[in-house]
Amino acid sequence: MPQHKSAKKRNKQNERKKLTNKVNLNKYRTSIVSFIKSIKDNDKKKSEELLRTVNSLAFKSVNKGIIKARAASRKISTLSRLLNQ
Repeated sequence: MPQHKSAKKRNKQNERKKLTNKVNLNKYRTSIVSFIKSIKDNDKKKSEELLRTVNSLAFKSVNKGIIKARAASRKISTLSRLLNQ
C-alpha cells in the first residue's frame, strides 16, 4: 500500500488507464472476431466494411500504446489476405 500522496495518485491513474486500455483492446479484438465471422458467412461487402473498422481500431490502439505497430500491421495483413482469397 502506498504511503505517499503522489504514489496513491499514481495508483489511481494507473487503474483508470488500465480500464480504458482494456476497453479499447476488447473493441479491437471483438471487431476481428466479427470480421472473421463475416468471412465465414461469405458476406464480401460487410467484410470489407469490417476490415476498415479493424484497421482503424488497430492503429488507434497503436497510437494509444496498447499494441505495437508491427503487431497491428501483421494482423491487418493477415486479415486482408483472408478477404482476398
